[in-house]
Amino acid sequence: MQRSSAVLRSKLEAQQQREQARAARRRREELEAAELRRREEEARASAGAAARPPPAPPFVQRNRSEPLPEEDFCSPEYHPMRRDASWSSDGHTSREPEIDAHGSNPNANQNNNTTTAGATSDEDGHPQPIAPEDDVADVAREELRNNLKAFLPKVHVPREGLTPAQLRLGPGPGELCVPGFCSAMCVASAAVGFVQYASPGTAPVDPGNVPGIIKSLRKIAIRNHPDRNSVAKVGENQAAKAKVITAQATNMESLLDEFEHVNVRVHVDVPTGPGEGPSSATSFVLNRLHLGASTEQLMDLVLEERPELRSRRDGLAISFASAPGRPEMRLPIDASTLRSWEVSRASVFRVWVPAPDWMAFES
Repeated sequence: MQRSSAVLRSKLEAQQQREQARAARRRREELEAAELRRREEEARASAGAAARPPPAPPFVQRNRSEPLPEEDFCSPEYHPMRRDASWSSDGHTSREPEIDAHGSNPNANQNNNTTTAGATSDEDGHPQPIAPEDDVADVAREELRNNLKAFLPKVHVPREGLTPAQLRLGPGPGELCVPGFCSAMCVASAAVGFVQYASPGTAPVDPGNVPGIIKSLRKIAIRNHPDRNSVAKVGENQAAKAKVITAQATNMESLLDEFEHVNVRVHVDVPTGPGEGPSSATSFVLNRLHLGASTEQLMDLVLEERPELRSRRDGLAISFASAPGRPEMRLPIDASTLRSWEVSRASVFRVWVPAPDWMAFES
């Protein structure tokens, strides 16, 4: 009995939310219709008593297999704009509307009355409200945005290299991070706030511990997965909330994963043989190098690109500069990760042969 009453209560709450969403949508449509009428009246008033354009010439039915004569290029059939308009922006052809002898489209009313994805149209051709389950999802997304404001950064830090116009497109205080705008630390701070909201009572995660943040986000996505939170188990409202939280956790993980991979350039400064200088073609780019990789794995990737150096692996060294022109630092070839050395997109690596330490042979 308690379970049935809980399900009934959730259904009543969902019905009230759907009615509120429909009322808000009706008010918005009324305001849009009033604004449209006002613009039409202003356009008619500005037009005044302007002369109406002459009617279009009647369509001439011709045999399209015959070529058009040169003097007939201005006939209604020769319509370059209509021919070009049949191509859409993505390169696919679109079918021209059928026009009868009166110059009208007989399928216009039929196309206006057709519905897509189960939606219906009113007498004016405006689409009717969407499915009720979409109303519940909209309410759940709006609730998530409102509740997350207290956990998200008040000021979002942009990434480097943005133009002044791009800097004006950033998110506001208490909003979610925007892909391509926020820096790595800003996205990590927002992800930590989302983890605190979705997993109350857990220990806070360090924003610098990106693997730990990703692990927490995956736990949240698994715990709120729709398969574990179906409508029959938790009710319609709770199922919609769990679905929205899962989608947001996946989105946060993808934003963090973008900063976990870098493209770096590696310069190889190794002589090609005894008594010869360094090779001329001595640089290449390693794409999507994971910051969790060790310096030993970095050496393996370098040897995959330059297999002729595998026999000299023990005599090679790796150094890196945080940016072009900065001083180099020699890296130990061990299990230390690139993240611990603060490797970034601007870092440059160099593989070289160190000079022998003659002091070690002195007694």
